[in-house]
Amino acid sequence: MNDKNICAAVMDLLPLFLDGVLSSETEAFIKSHTENCTSCREVYNRLSEERTKEAEARSSVENFEAEMPENIHNQQSRERTRYERIAKKIKRRRLAFLCGTAALLILVFAVSVSMFQYAVVSGSCMEPTVLDGEKYVLNKWSYKIQAPKRNDIIVYEKDGVYYLTRIAGLPGEHTELQDGVLYINGNAVQTPADYPEHCIISERELGKDEYLVLNDNLTESATIGHYIKSSEIMGKVIITH
Repeated sequence: MNDKNICAAVMDLLPLFLDGVLSSETEAFIKSHTENCTSCREVYNRLSEERTKEAEARSSVENFEAEMPENIHNQQSRERTRYERIAKKIKRRRLAFLCGTAALLILVFAVSVSMFQYAVVSGSCMEPTVLDGEKYVLNKWSYKIQAPKRNDIIVYEKDGVYYLTRIAGLPGEHTELQDGVLYINGNAVQTPADYPEHCIISERELGKDEYLVLNDNLTESATIGHYIKSSEIMGKVIITH
């Protein structure tokens, strides 16, 4: 084997030589060769310096950790405790938010069920405004915050039967229907529906809790007008489709 091949082999074995894992014969040969070969000795010295620096760096880190003051450990422990408390607070707030949202949804659902009623029209007494078989939504809370108004389409209950109609006269008013014209306190008022001329309702002063209701399609009504109490009104029709 020529010198170049020997040097190449020695340089490859130098890391293992520094680790002390070679046989005693090989170590003796490498030691003898590096003493006599300048290039191999330079590589050996460079590797030795690198190993020394790595060892010193590890030792410094170990010494720093070993000599770390006790107050630093205590500070780290306090920081961990503080972060754990913050995490618990965030978790509790999230749980409270989810519970509050669920309660709100349940409340909205309960209020919606008690406030609104979905139904279908049966009959043609309110045509052409509301057609037979048409669906509508009844707001049962509408008149809990305000009084019924003229021309409101409502549902009222009498003797267990529900009727869909329109408010024409309000409490305390003098009402009359002559020749298809509605008179309130002696004055003709415009109505959403056109009433036949033969439809007549005698003049009457409504009581403090009394309403006159008229169907839009009086030709289909068995009775021209009805007088109802506010307690009989079930609610206001807000949507029809």
